[in-house]
Amino acid sequence: MQEVAKQVKAMCARTEQITEKATKHLIPAPKFDGHGDVNLFINRYNETALLNNWEGEEKLLRFKMSISGPAAVGIEGKTFEEICAQLVKRYTLTEAGAHQLLRTLKWKAGDSIYEFSDYTHKIIQAAFPELTREQQEQRVIKEVISALPTNYQVLQWQLTHNNLESCTR
Repeated sequence: MQEVAKQVKAMCARTEQITEKATKHLIPAPKFDGHGDVNLFINRYNETALLNNWEGEEKLLRFKMSISGPAAVGIEGKTFEEICAQLVKRYTLTEAGAHQLLRTLKWKAGDSIYEFSDYTHKIIQAAFPELTREQQEQRVIKEVISALPTNYQVLQWQLTHNNLESCTR
């Protein structure tokens, strides 16, 4: 009789865990399609998995579902760590890759200008490691201004021809 009571108690505890997990509002996993910072994606995914209590197989399956487009092509691996290593190897910026990205860099209205400038700063750091911090910041400003869409020509002109230091005071 005690054995049956233990089994019923264990079943009730497991049912309670499943019910609690099903009713809890999950934080959506970040997505990665090959654009953006791969390390930031992995860190945000790990934080999301921790908050959602995803572990083991569930964490791995949800991670695979978060990767799409070109990033999903050719991904092989049986563990979360193996897939992370493949993504980092494939999408970590090299100096040459950063120079290539700078040529195609464009900001889209609706995107966060702060995230765009941070992303631009990371590209500049990879493309021009020899520049001082101040020189890199000046280059970021130049790149952000030039990455504005063509319908922002007036703003581009004003930012290019006005003293930017006066804007920060």
